[in-house]
Amino acid sequence: MPINLNIFYMMKTLTFTTCTAAAKNYFSIKFGTFDFTGFKKLYGKKEEGNNATMQNNLYFLSLAFVFCISACKESEIYPSTPSIDYKSLNFYSDTSGSISTVKLTFGFKDGDGDLGLEDKDTLSPYNNYLDPNRTIINKYYYNCYVYPLKSINGIFCNINKAFSIDTLYDAFRIQNLTPDGKHKAIRGDIEVELDPNLLTSGYITNNDTLKYRIFIYDRALHQSNIIESPAFMWPN
Repeated sequence: MPINLNIFYMMKTLTFTTCTAAAKNYFSIKFGTFDFTGFKKLYGKKEEGNNATMQNNLYFLSLAFVFCISACKESEIYPSTPSIDYKSLNFYSDTSGSISTVKLTFGFKDGDGDLGLEDKDTLSPYNNYLDPNRTIINKYYYNCYVYPLKSINGIFCNINKAFSIDTLYDAFRIQNLTPDGKHKAIRGDIEVELDPNLLTSGYITNNDTLKYRIFIYDRALHQSNIIESPAFMWPN
């Protein structure tokens, strides 16, 4: 799926567009009158598990991240710990009427711009596993977590996998967003595409009231504030 990145920097516009083709992505960059085209590898992975011991059944997930990022002016000062805020939640159906895509958008700010990881960032503290047997997932391998919550007697709770204490969630690796130049503060929006099958595989009914809970990490391992979407019922 396409990934679009718009960066606004010093009153000029840099447009970054990628179109997924297997593991490789075609991209074009425009900055002022300068044009550049090429290829870049971009991977999306999803993990299910809980906060303590996440299962290691990794698989590739078709993702879409849409970033609208501003390299901030010198006068804009934010804390070095990232902050996020809810923007929107949208559902899209296929020709049969079933929900095929869920898109969640949230805004972010970061004072030192150390958001996102490169594909090569797989050594500590961003390594995938914490044990030699490769059974315990390192939570810092991913930097964006989205947890579905279900209302039970009016209290929103995590959803556990059947016959397990493992918690359902979507986990993503946001690409490196650090701007060039002296001033590193950034702000913008991130849109993640969630897998509807994560919830519709026997974990919810059309009568359930749900929310999404979201947080991110920066490269210094600072966790952002935790935000939640408004409550909603799964569309029929």
